[in-house]
Amino acid sequence: MMRKSARFFPVLFNVIFSFVLFFFVLNAVLFGLCFPAGTMLPLPEYQILRVNVLSKSQSFSGSFVSARIAILDMQGNDCAVIERSWNGDYLYVTFRTAEFNGKTFFFPEKIYGSESAVLKKSFGSHKRGTNLLSYYLENNQCFLTGNRSSYLHRKNMFILARFAFSPMAAVASGFSSRYTVNLSECEPGKDYGVFTGSEDGLVLRLQ
Repeated sequence: MMRKSARFFPVLFNVIFSFVLFFFVLNAVLFGLCFPAGTMLPLPEYQILRVNVLSKSQSFSGSFVSARIAILDMQGNDCAVIERSWNGDYLYVTFRTAEFNGKTFFFPEKIYGSESAVLKKSFGSHKRGTNLLSYYLENNQCFLTGNRSSYLHRKNMFILARFAFSPMAAVASGFSSRYTVNLSECEPGKDYGVFTGSEDGLVLRLQ
């Protein structure tokens, strides 16, 4: 019995070590690919979201806020439109970034509701939100560059998006950040836009 245990643990260690090494190499390769990808991609200042809060309501199960939120591509076209209700009185949208060669690329991450209009440091409340990646990532391409963009641009944007949401982004300090846009200022029935290019990274303004 002791001999079997003595053989088992070295084998288990080798398997775990190989998996960790493969995972590290894979993410390191992805990180390296981001530098040429960021160089080749243009980065205009553009509107990344269009927001229209439709209504707020109360029920026995709690409060709800309904909204129509469109993800826009760099050419100004709708990439996807999400219309639904979220639990809470206020809405937030989170973004991840990939920051290479002096450029910051924004990727919508999640929409979630909250009872508070004040942004909190904890992000635990957005676990029940709506994930947005599937709305613009498809077939190893990122359609935030627009349908009329080249396949190479869509592919390079996909590489940057993969990095922004990878574990490597948390390790590679200075190459990725998370931004949260508070939509509590949005009055029902009015169109607002979230724009890139500001000193704070993103800005919400009435259209």
